Amino acid sequence: MKQSVETMRRAAVLLVSMKMVAASILAAQNTPAALPQPAGGAEFAVTYAAQRSIVTGPGNGFWLQGAGADASVPVYRNLSLAASLTFGHSGNTGGAGSSLDVVTMVAGPRFTWQMRPTVSKPRPSLFAEGLFGVAHGFNSIFPGGSTLATSTSSFALMTGGGIDVPLSHWAGIRLLQLDYVRTSLPNGAANVQNSFRVAAGIRLSLPGLHHPR
Repeated sequence: MKQSVETMRRAAVLLVSMKMVAASILAAQNTPAALPQPAGGAEFAVTYAAQRSIVTGPGNGFWLQGAGADASVPVYRNLSLAASLTFGHSGNTGGAGSSLDVVTMVAGPRFTWQMRPTVSKPRPSLFAEGLFGVAHGFNSIFPGGSTLATSTSSFALMTGGGIDVPLSHWAGIRLLQLDYVRTSLPNGAANVQNSFRVAAGIRLSLPGLHHPR
């Protein structure tokens, strides 16, 4: 009799253990993996932008102060097509005493990574991009050989990234964006400008515009 009771007790313990293991397996299968999620839709941002330009020679660095606007449209998964427009102004270009206005228009691919995905709450996102286009300088002096121009244009490259922090499903802030900007406006020397751009502002999201899954 004792042996029968002990056998029944062991069988009951084994059955309970099997049920617990099965429940754990089912729970693991039904729990979504914490993987980076694709961007939810098109985005538009307006920022304050400060650009530190470094040209040839000591003391030739200067700040361009202005504003920027950019938009991105999802193309495939985490990949989007982005376009950026930046205006910057300086009253004194590296001690030369002349002012400078520059408009930079670039476009290209952007990769976005969503952090800490949840079902009901928006989450911060990181992005990296490489954009190409044109820079137009005006209201200044651009030496080119034996001539002086007051406006000119050149190829522009902007690469970098930033972090967006959502406040709701459709609005948030661009907490920080850092970019390297390279232009080739005539300056009487190497005709190259290497700049570092810092931006921050507000961001709007249009969740209805999704990329194809």
